[in-house]
Amino acid sequence: IENKFLVLTIGLGASVAWSLVLVAGFSASFRCFIYFAILALFVLLVVLDYGLFVKAGVATGRSGARVLEHLGVALRDAANDEMLLQSPSSRRGFDLKRIAIENLRATEDPAWQAFYQASAWVLVFTIILLICMALRMKQKLNVVVGIASEAARTFREMPSLVIFPFLGI
Repeated sequence: IENKFLVLTIGLGASVAWSLVLVAGFSASFRCFIYFAILALFVLLVVLDYGLFVKAGVATGRSGARVLEHLGVALRDAANDEMLLQSPSSRRGFDLKRIAIENLRATEDPAWQAFYQASAWVLVFTIILLICMALRMKQKLNVVVGIASEAARTFREMPSLVIFPFLGI
């Protein structure tokens, strides 16, 4: 590259400017980010648990089909041999139809059903335990948010701290 110095200068300047923008909005958005990450973790665990209950034959999978329909994925009755799943993502090489067919049906093997059911119940108790821990640690999360907000305030008052690691002093 013939303009290597220019590219490096613009890249470094843009990264410093982006760091200042992030630090300026960090204290306002950090609490939302932490709570959103915890909520996303619990949603992921509940979806995984639902999948385990479906594979175990405890849940039918119809609720999951309704959720997929609300998300814009059209499910049809498999008894009519029609397309079970139609989604724009299946056109891009990601076979959502095959994945949904395999995962929204219970397994036939009784040993695997027992394994999936035991795993699902263990995950239920784990989710309950994690909810209790999250509620108990709410005060500590507020302390972490306060420390991060104070650090962001320091960076806003002394923006040269962002450049300090690049100086090599």
